[in-house]
Amino acid sequence: MSVKLADNAKIFKITDERLLMNSDTFHGNSGSPVFNKYNRVIGILVSGEDDFGFIISQRKSFTIEYNKNESKENKEEIENFILKLKEEGIADIERFKEGDKISYKIMLPEGVRINLHYHPYTVTLAKYLKILENAYAYYNENDPREEAQRINSTIKQLVPLTKEERFLCRKIQNNMIRISNPYKTKQIDPQLNMLYKNLQCDKDKEI
Repeated sequence: MSVKLADNAKIFKITDERLLMNSDTFHGNSGSPVFNKYNRVIGILVSGEDDFGFIISQRKSFTIEYNKNESKENKEEIENFILKLKEEGIADIERFKEGDKISYKIMLPEGVRINLHYHPYTVTLAKYLKILENAYAYYNENDPREEAQRINSTIKQLVPLTKEERFLCRKIQNNMIRISNPYKTKQIDPQLNMLYKNLQCDKDKEI
C-alpha cells in the first residue's frame, strides 16, 4: 500500500476522547496513526469532513435536462443538483420548459470555488465539467475538520518512551534539581517535575 504523510497538522481542540485537527487526509485514511512531535502515537484518525475542493480555471457553461419519461431517480438527482447550486450561490441558472422537457442552463464564472462532497451533486458536476481538465484542486489548511480518537491513559502507560521522549526526559531531569546556597540543599523545580511526570519519564524502556 502507498503511504501518505500529512506533516505540519495542528490540533485545535482536545477533549477527553477526541482530538480536532486540520490534517490533510482523505476518505480511506481512517485508522491512520496520529503522531506528536516526539513520534509518539497520540490518536487514531476516525472521521473528517470536506475541507478541499476545486477552482474553476475558466468560465464554464453547460446545459442539463430531463423529460417526463425518465426515471424518478434521474429527475431527483438533477433537481437536487440544481438546488445545491442555488444554495451555494456559485452559478447563474436559467430554467426552460419545452413540452415534456425541462432544461437548465448553468453558467459558472472563472475562479469560483466548489467544495467536494460525497453525494450526487459532485458526481453530476464532475460529469459535466471534466474536473481534471478544467479546474485546480485546493485544500483549506486553516479548517480543522478531522477527528482522532485519543489514546487512553492505560495504553499510554503500557507503551515505552520513544528516543525523542527519552532525550527530552534527560534534559528535564538535568535541569529539574538545583542546589541552593548557602546550605547546599537540593530543590526540585515544581513545573519541571510536573512535566517530567506528565511525560511519564519514569519508564525505563525505549522504543
